[in-house]
Amino acid sequence: MRAAERRSRFCQADAVRLLLILSEVGHAATESDPENATKVIDSQIAFLARDFWVRYPDYLADELIDMAIANGEVEHLEQAERLLDDPTIDFDWLPMVRWKNGAYWWMTDAIAILVSNRLIEYLPKFSANGVAQHRYCLTQTGEAFINSELAGVGEFDAIRTRAELAALIDPSAPGTQLKVKQYAVEEYANTTQGSTIPSRLEDVRLRAKKVREEWI
Repeated sequence: MRAAERRSRFCQADAVRLLLILSEVGHAATESDPENATKVIDSQIAFLARDFWVRYPDYLADELIDMAIANGEVEHLEQAERLLDDPTIDFDWLPMVRWKNGAYWWMTDAIAILVSNRLIEYLPKFSANGVAQHRYCLTQTGEAFINSELAGVGEFDAIRTRAELAALIDPSAPGTQLKVKQYAVEEYANTTQGSTIPSRLEDVRLRAKKVREEWI
């Protein structure tokens, strides 16, 4: 496969993942949004933070364990255990690089695919210094596409499940607060700029096992 074809496929996969995250994480559209909008994420920082947890299911599981301990709810521990027990987890994570403000990747090409197919609307607000706010709206067309083309497909169901779980983490928190939460994890914070954020899979598995033993 040629390099250009590989890049195109990766970009299409990124677009599908972002579409599913927007569907599961976005808040309900309001009267101020486009008439055909159904869900909205109004911050690129928040979008990237939620995407990080979808791409790193071990970090997502760790957050669910935190929630289980904080709330005394075994359901969140069970959700974490299902993620960690998934046989595909060892190769199904999608690495991200840490830049100045944390995990980041250039979303523009994937967003352009979604916009050009009318699956989402992208509504940036500008200031003198550039884009002041990024606003992403899932359209009715995008919602119909998810239900008709992506539902019941194994790899997409896995992404959708992770997005659903990522939406449970401080659902009303702004993106900056979500980034603070991610920086509280030592491995994330200590990753040097320009390097790939490492997996924590084995450590999180041990933590889940320890918490389970304490709760028995």
